Formats: sequence, C-alpha cells, structure tokens
Amino acid sequence: MRVLGALAAVAVLAGCAKPPEQKGAERATARAAHADSAHCTSRSRILFREGPPANVFICAVKLGDGYCDRYRVDRRGGRYRVRVLERHGACVLPAG
Repeated sequence: MRVLGALAAVAVLAGCAKPPEQKGAERATARAAHADSAHCTSRSRILFREGPPANVFICAVKLGDGYCDRYRVDRRGGRYRVRVLERHGACVLPAG
C-alpha cells in the first residue's frame, strides 16, 4: 500500500513541471513588463495527459497593490509577442 502511495505522489509531482513554451512566455512577459516574474497559462490537458504545445498564453504580472496586469502572448517557434490585455485587473488566470 505504501509503494502505491509513493508511486502516485511521484506521478503527480512529475506532472507539475512547466513546459518549455510556458517558461518562455513567462520570461518574455516579465521582460516586457519590467517585472521579476510572470505567471502564464499552460498547455491543455485531457484526462491528465498533456496536449500539444501551446501557441497562445494569458499571463499575469502582480502589482504591488493586489492587482495584476494581464497580457496575451503569442508564440511562433522560439519568438514571443507580448501585448497588454488589461491594466490593474484580476490576478486569476483561465484554465490552461
């Protein structure tokens, strides 16, 4: 029983790593916003399996006043285009 629990925990943790295109979108957004970090949506998941790499991301950069600026990031290959969607909005991101 303990072995099954340990295997389940490893499987869950293995799925928590961010895909490379999400990391790239977060770096590009942080750079464009002159911020230390950004948080972006991920690729889709169907029944715990990852879908294809994402090409569009919604990202949020936290502001000091409890709000976030939200951005849309379009990926083409290794290039990311960052555009502002909303200033001083909610920090909740849609499901990836």
